[in-house]
Amino acid sequence: MQPPSSAQEQFDRELDAVRQYLDAAAAEIVSPLSELVSARIRAAAPHLYAAFVLAAAYNQQDDSCSMQTRVSLAAALEMLSVALSIHQLLAVSTATDLDKSLIGSAILAGDYCFGRAARLAAQTDNPRIVALFSTALQDISENNLRVLFDNRTDTTGAASAGRLGILLRSGAAAGLELSDLSAQERQTVLQLVARSAEKQRNAQASPVSFDADLLAALPVPHQERWRALQRRFAAAASGN
Repeated sequence: MQPPSSAQEQFDRELDAVRQYLDAAAAEIVSPLSELVSARIRAAAPHLYAAFVLAAAYNQQDDSCSMQTRVSLAAALEMLSVALSIHQLLAVSTATDLDKSLIGSAILAGDYCFGRAARLAAQTDNPRIVALFSTALQDISENNLRVLFDNRTDTTGAASAGRLGILLRSGAAAGLELSDLSAQERQTVLQLVARSAEKQRNAQASPVSFDADLLAALPVPHQERWRALQRRFAAAASGN
C-alpha cells in the first residue's frame, strides 16, 4: 500500500484540527448541553462541510497563519451545521411528545453553536466571508419556509437536502476568498461543488466524488487537495 501523500497528510491534519475545535467548543458549556452538542458533532463526522471549505480555501503560498485561518473557517461552517441540526430537533418536537427540557436544551445549545460559528468566521478578518455566512442563514431559512408551504410529507428530509446544497455552496464560496485561484478557476470550483452536492442529495450514502473534467481544469496542487478530500471520505465510507 502506498504511503499517504503530503497533500493527504496535510488535509487530514487540518480536518482533525477542525474536530479539535468542535470538541473544545462542546467542552466549554455545561451539562446536559455539552452532551447534546457532542452527540451532534459525532453524528456529523467525518465533517463534510468543513472538508469542502478546507479544499476550496487551499492556497499554494500557504504559511501557518493562512492554514490556521482556513481551519477556523472550516470549523465555523461545521459548527453552523451542528447548530442547524440541533435546532432541527425543535421541528421534530412539534410532531412528537418530546420532554420540554430537551426542547429548552436544543434552543440553548443551538444558539450557543450559532454564536461560536459566528466568532470563528469573524476570526478570518474578512468581511466578505462574514457576509456569505449571513446569506447562507437567510437562504436556509427561506428553504425551510418553502418546504413548509409546499406541504411535503417528509419536511425534515426535504429541508435537510436543501440545507446540504446551501452549506456546501456557501462554504466553498467562503473558502475561495482565501484561495489563490483565478476568477475562472473559482467558477470551476463552484461548479465542482454544485455537481457533487447534487450527487450527495441523490445518494446520501455514497462516497464523495468529483467530475474529472472539472478537476482537470484546476492547478495540480488544487486537484490533489480535492482528491485528498475524496480519499478521506472513501476511507470513512469503507470503515477505515
